[in-house]
Amino acid sequence: MLFYAMTSQGLEDVLVQELQELGLKKVTKAFLGAYFEGEMEDCITANICSRIATRIMLHLKTFEAKNNDDLYQNVKDIPFEDYVDADKTLVVHATARGEIFKDSRFVALKAKDAIVDRYRGKFGVRPSVDKDSPDLIVNVRVVRDQVDISLDTSGDSLSLRGYRKTTVMAPLREHLGYGLLKLAGWSPTMNIVDPMCGSGTFVIEGALTALNQYPGLNKSCFQFQKYKNYDDEMFQSLCDKYLSQELQETATRFFGYDVSREAVSAAKDNVRAAGVEDLVTISRSGVDALQAPCESGLVIVNPPYGERLDDENLKDVYRDLGYSLKNN
Repeated sequence: MLFYAMTSQGLEDVLVQELQELGLKKVTKAFLGAYFEGEMEDCITANICSRIATRIMLHLKTFEAKNNDDLYQNVKDIPFEDYVDADKTLVVHATARGEIFKDSRFVALKAKDAIVDRYRGKFGVRPSVDKDSPDLIVNVRVVRDQVDISLDTSGDSLSLRGYRKTTVMAPLREHLGYGLLKLAGWSPTMNIVDPMCGSGTFVIEGALTALNQYPGLNKSCFQFQKYKNYDDEMFQSLCDKYLSQELQETATRFFGYDVSREAVSAAKDNVRAAGVEDLVTISRSGVDALQAPCESGLVIVNPPYGERLDDENLKDVYRDLGYSLKNN
């Protein structure tokens, strides 16, 4: 089977590295993600362990479509009944770029019609549409005349770790926070200092990684658990395997600072929710007063860029940050 791990632009290379480190086979870089080959065990592993992927998709078919009939018939030929029965629910998500198919909503509707017509023709009944909690999530991506059909195996985004109880303006998404740590060359033995920590994404992602806690182990439900080929014994075995690899303690420490009382409060709430209070210290401080809290480590910051501060205050912040980094 062929799977596609989705991520944000710019994280493709570190995603490939991560998937290879997880032992997945034939990993190749792709636009906004990476492909890998394997069985459902590999799909489950990627869902549980990847910190950089946002979704794991099961690739079903790629075809060329010159018109609406090509799209409809090719989708109708896919045996969706292998994944869910006719009395289940579905939703179709689509993206379309090109001259032939320009309207994503039309593509989604045409694909949905093809799927339900297949079920009706084979079983006399059809699945109903459920946008909130469907049993089958079908993804259709059209680029010019090339159409990719895949199934979502993740459900809710893998970026949603579950620890973010409080947010601030323009929060950094969890997978992006970890991906930037990897791009910066961070390893779990390196301390982290974030002088403008916001809701604490960098330091929390670092702390969880240092304890070898995989994000998917906190997820309540994956989409693949709703599919007919789901093997609960395999899933529980893999969960036990990765739970057993967690560490009880680490010497690595994490320090987050912010001048905003709201941000400090939010970061502390999230640190508690993540269960990493022993590793992470959150304090209120401006960048002008930044001091090194440890002998060595990585300083990483997602500074304001105009959304949160006006231009004059922005100049002061960057001046103070540069001064502190140079002198302290």
